[in-house]
Amino acid sequence: MPTEAEIRKMMKSLDCSREEVLQMLADDDSDEMLPEQAELTAKAKQMGRRYETSDKPRKKVERERKVDTVKKGLLDLVLDALQDTVKITEIKNELACEFEYNGENYGLKITRHRQKKK
Repeated sequence: MPTEAEIRKMMKSLDCSREEVLQMLADDDSDEMLPEQAELTAKAKQMGRRYETSDKPRKKVERERKVDTVKKGLLDLVLDALQDTVKITEIKNELACEFEYNGENYGLKITRHRQKKK
């Protein structure tokens, strides 16, 4: 509940009586919906939402791709070990490769897992 000074200040700024200020505060704190509020809420729901879009196309941000040197090193180690027995067909960045072994196609992908949160 506001103090007497706050009530007087509201009466002066809103140019209304003490009863009107107290009623307004009671309505603000109440969970009950007044008929005027219900009517305005229903009207707002019927209107739908209008989102405005800009005519200008967005600028594409050019970001330099980060190279994971640890993954690259691990993939190089694995490929060096497999080099004599398989035919490497494709290397994708530093994280994956495809190869052939005995006429079959295989793929190898290196994934770094995040640490579990404690």
